[in-house]
Amino acid sequence: MTPPTSRDLQRLASLYGVRTAYQDTYGNRRSAEPEFLIQILRALGAPIRGMSDAAHAIRQYEVALWRKPLEPVTVLRGRGSIVIRLPVGRGDAALEGCIRQENGAETTQPIRREDLEILEESTIDGERFCACRWRPPGKLPYGYHHLSLEVGGTTVTSLIIHAPRRAYQPDPESDPKIWGLFAPLYALRSKRDWGAGDLSDLRHLLKWTESLGGDFVGTLPLFPAFLDQPFEPSPYMPVSRLFWNEIYLDPAALPEFEAAPEAQQQVASLDFRKSVEELRSAGHVDFKRLMELKRKVLEPLARTFFHSGEGERPAFQSYLRGKPAAWDYARFRSMFELRNETWHLWPSRQKQGALDHDEGSDFARDYHLYVQYSLQRQLDRLTEESSAALYLDIPLGVHPDGFDAWRHQNLFVWDAAGGAPPDDFFRGGQNWGFPPLHPQVIREEGHRYFINAVRHIFRPAGMARIDHVMGLHRLYWVPRGADATQGIYVRYPANELYAILCIESHRSRTLIIGEDLGTVPGAVRESMERHGIYRCAVLPFQMNADPAHAISPTPPNSVVGLNTHDTATFAGWWEGRDIDLRIELKLLDDEEAGRERGHRERVKAALMESFRRRGLLADGDGAGAVLAACLRVMAADPVKAVQVTLEDLWGEIAQQNIPGTGSYERPNWRQKMRLSLEEAAENSGMVEILRDINRLRSGSEGE
Repeated sequence: MTPPTSRDLQRLASLYGVRTAYQDTYGNRRSAEPEFLIQILRALGAPIRGMSDAAHAIRQYEVALWRKPLEPVTVLRGRGSIVIRLPVGRGDAALEGCIRQENGAETTQPIRREDLEILEESTIDGERFCACRWRPPGKLPYGYHHLSLEVGGTTVTSLIIHAPRRAYQPDPESDPKIWGLFAPLYALRSKRDWGAGDLSDLRHLLKWTESLGGDFVGTLPLFPAFLDQPFEPSPYMPVSRLFWNEIYLDPAALPEFEAAPEAQQQVASLDFRKSVEELRSAGHVDFKRLMELKRKVLEPLARTFFHSGEGERPAFQSYLRGKPAAWDYARFRSMFELRNETWHLWPSRQKQGALDHDEGSDFARDYHLYVQYSLQRQLDRLTEESSAALYLDIPLGVHPDGFDAWRHQNLFVWDAAGGAPPDDFFRGGQNWGFPPLHPQVIREEGHRYFINAVRHIFRPAGMARIDHVMGLHRLYWVPRGADATQGIYVRYPANELYAILCIESHRSRTLIIGEDLGTVPGAVRESMERHGIYRCAVLPFQMNADPAHAISPTPPNSVVGLNTHDTATFAGWWEGRDIDLRIELKLLDDEEAGRERGHRERVKAALMESFRRRGLLADGDGAGAVLAACLRVMAADPVKAVQVTLEDLWGEIAQQNIPGTGSYERPNWRQKMRLSLEEAAENSGMVEILRDINRLRSGSEGE
């Protein structure tokens, strides 16, 4: 008997889409430790407990593969083909395929053996099989269709995704060079806010941007978050990617407010106004207290809505028909509030991902239905009334205690967490704490969860950014019990995910941007280009210490800015605050910090010299003038879009999030803007910079 070898384990890993080694940012080869490799394979469904099981597990995989006539998902583009696996020599039994289109139309087609092109043959347990290519007759419309294939008295099915080759893009002949502003919604201040920005403030920002000639407003994810116990305000660890965060509702703008005396009295009370003033004057958002305050107003609005019969009106019923998961979400939040504990601790039946209609609190359920419906109403109104687009972010993962993780438990892998390998910023790697999606189970489920999540965010978003776009291709998994340096890359069905993005972007006319910052394989960027996904660029990452080449060229199919929510503001970068933070977090020692500071000073000197040569800067100009010059350079560049961080315009130093730290260590995701929207609009210097950007982007510089 041949002893088991590491080659068997490597072969098994390859079959399951697991990489046994990768090259890190320093060029070193990092190999997966067998213990953790086996753990990940087991989490993916491989029947393996030790090295000796690898050969048998390979055999089982191959048997299952060849006995499966259809893949659970097939992508067609144009007149593409479908792979069918069949036993050879069983009397050449007739096949019959039925394609049910997304619109309900059905076509039944006999499939003759001579219509099939043999691609590969294999013998499994003494029986011969062949993999064949079949081209369906005619051309299917773009969308999601189902193929049913009857083979030997058994019917098997596959999701057929017929997708455009590229995501939605404007007409090339009228493709404008667009620009917009970025601001976290919670951070917005205004004369009317209650302690954090809301959808009315976002509407105000969109209108102001539009008045300056801007094309979009970007903000952080607007998904629901845990704002009590557990407390996790990070928009990148949402309760769900299928719903919105009620903290952003403007209660006074809801139609029920005028018919709800209890809500009006609450808002007019002395205690309420005092609380609002305290929350408004604070430098950071107190999410827990603000949510308590808003709920005191939203609950009587919900009672008014249902008691007046509005809950029976066509608009609300239409919302529920289009969003049936809202019932499950409302019951989940109701039960979470009733038990005041994570769903992992609920009784066995209740934690299985479904609740009976009478479980939890009826009023809490109705409250959550009401606020989700109201959020969608306010978002729809916001996007309908502004020609400037909303630019939203799609986070990579979800909170393990949240709704999506509870409702769709089978889609997630619970023996690992998503993360990132060691790099210059995090030499110990990163464990982001969310359960990764199972790459095969999401296919077997027909990608329904991903489709619904994409549709949800694309409905209001004219532009959408995919966080960590490399996650469409592969994701770094940190096995349970391992540290973040011991992670392993797992492959995802990128072709299928891109096909879904392409379909949904055309349906909603949404531009897609992929966050491809950092070390990203060339194949990922090639795939983005092929599918019409725009890239991200951060200008300081492209700066060099040579005045003749102070800024490297930006790819034209990019959205470029001076920073992201995870990097230093421009003023913070200029002053080296990001280097200070890395020292504080023990990511740099004194010698390394000295080298970083020296390089930063050389880059700054080269940048200023370059700008002086181009007439963009005068001797003696400081950071504010350099900022304006950087914005002018970006605006004049023929890139797809320029994004201006609102806080940069007044020289904010503190950044919204410090990666690698938690919400209890730092005021991450809670920092308010120093200036209100009204003050920004009245600041002539800021307004002139933005008008200058608009002139450069619109090609009217000389007018």
